[in-house]
Amino acid sequence: MTERTTDQRPVARAGAVVVRAGQVLGPSELRWDGRGVITEVRPCESLTDAERRSVLSPGLVNAHAHLDLGGLAELGEAGVGAGGEDFVSWVGRVIAARATWGQEERRRGLSQSVERAVAAGTTSVIDVDSTGWSRRELPAAAPRVVRCRELLDASPARSDSRSAECLAQLEELVDPGAAPASLVVDGVSPHGAHTVGDPLLAAIGRRVGGAEGLLNTVHWAETAEEVRWLLRGEGPFASWLGPSPRCSGAERLARAGALSGAVLVHGNHPTDGELDLLREHGACVVHCPGSHLYFGRDPFPYASYRDAGIPVLLGTDSLGSNAALDMRREARLAARTLGIGGEEAWRLVTEVAAAWLPWPEVTGRLEVGAAADMVRHVLPGGAPPRQAADLLGPLGRVTEVLVAGDVVHAEEG
Repeated sequence: MTERTTDQRPVARAGAVVVRAGQVLGPSELRWDGRGVITEVRPCESLTDAERRSVLSPGLVNAHAHLDLGGLAELGEAGVGAGGEDFVSWVGRVIAARATWGQEERRRGLSQSVERAVAAGTTSVIDVDSTGWSRRELPAAAPRVVRCRELLDASPARSDSRSAECLAQLEELVDPGAAPASLVVDGVSPHGAHTVGDPLLAAIGRRVGGAEGLLNTVHWAETAEEVRWLLRGEGPFASWLGPSPRCSGAERLARAGALSGAVLVHGNHPTDGELDLLREHGACVVHCPGSHLYFGRDPFPYASYRDAGIPVLLGTDSLGSNAALDMRREARLAARTLGIGGEEAWRLVTEVAAAWLPWPEVTGRLEVGAAADMVRHVLPGGAPPRQAADLLGPLGRVTEVLVAGDVVHAEEG
């Protein structure tokens, strides 16, 4: 439905435009330039019936995904939930499954993840790339991706044979500030505060933070067992991680310089003093409601982060622990489980998350100067939305998705 005018300028029209949470326009058209940046938003009454029944909104941001794990969809679709499988057992199943994949299985799994994410209205992803496969084989019709190379070399107590390879991979990453404008940029992901050795973590700390540093995303405080080992060296992790650093995960990251501006994933079990560290270092936390539900975890401490002034973003995690890569579903789950309204949930998957991306034009809003990253929706009965949250309902359809003004998904017919 997106088209070009007689002077070849791209234009998209709809019966309503959600500019941001709290601002919905009536029938309008949007135009953008060759860089994919919106140049005009204005009223328009000359719409086709299909355009009039549709709604344009900002694209959604998935702040944590593992796109290369699409081959694990059978695990996620099983929907274990209610603590039906412990986390360590699940990790073992993931490792075993990945060991059987050849190139075709990896390529198919990555494509499946990308297709599902885009078809659900996602236009930007912070991806944890554990194999390097996303770096090599990302499909052309993809969202913007910060491909964060995952680095893991043992534990704080010791490095192993992977350390030299991880350091070499870190050196290959290109800082966004030094790279040409691109829809795919490098980032880094030290796997966790409990699974990376001191030399590697210190090297990562020298490459992250600041306007031109690599985006840094870390699994943090995900399980009580992880926290127990970090603080006291006790529990099931002690047998394979060795001596504990006897400090919190946030403290260890801060000492290495790897907490500044960090995107910390899960954060289910923050300890005393950690929230102060996160706020001081300008870090945020990503909650993955669908994955949280899959593992049957205790309620996420959203109010603690909100009261401490720490931004919370939303992500899906992988298809290995989630039935979908749909940020509308994640926002619905967040509204239901975190005690927040639909408009706040909408902000978490648009404006709040966009602030952590390396593209300044990606604002999570549809306005002049913002990226033409947008989604066309059709609501049941073609009713116009009264608010942004109306687009989160399970019965609405995504019919078209644009990234930087280019169509990356269009519903057949």
